[in-house]
Amino acid sequence: MDIIKHPSCTHSLGAPEDMTDEQCASLPVLYEEHEGSTYAISFWKPTETELLELNGGGLVTLFVRAQGRQHPVVVLGTLLEQ
Repeated sequence: MDIIKHPSCTHSLGAPEDMTDEQCASLPVLYEEHEGSTYAISFWKPTETELLELNGGGLVTLFVRAQGRQHPVVVLGTLLEQ
């Protein structure tokens, strides 16, 4: 998937201290409040190959670097660009 700098993005999250920008690129985000919590929302666009895989029944995967054994709060969704 390609990271998209959506026009609504107001901040950029840098790589963790133990990683370089080549290992973990900066991530443009929009901060949004939802039900009393703040979320950093990033935007991604599937490549043509990924779209073929998804349309053929493939799955979306989400890798989150573990920080202990507590489940991180994550949300996956879609956005139709206009």
